[in-house]
Amino acid sequence: MTDIAGDGIETHLVPDVDHTLRSEEAETSSPMKYTKQVLKPLDNRVTTILTEWLSSLDSRSDSIHQAK
Repeated sequence: MTDIAGDGIETHLVPDVDHTLRSEEAETSSPMKYTKQVLKPLDNRVTTILTEWLSSLDSRSDSIHQAK
């Protein structure tokens, strides 16, 4: 991803979270579990990271509007 986005990317490795952004302790995520997985809430660590990122975008947006 950094080859494409350069310095404009922020990545996080959240252990025991699968690509549906839910907790998954199994070594690999099974498609047979997806129906149950999507009914669970997003992992709290993921929502914290996303909330902090969205807040940073809001702060940057405020400073851009104030500069105009």
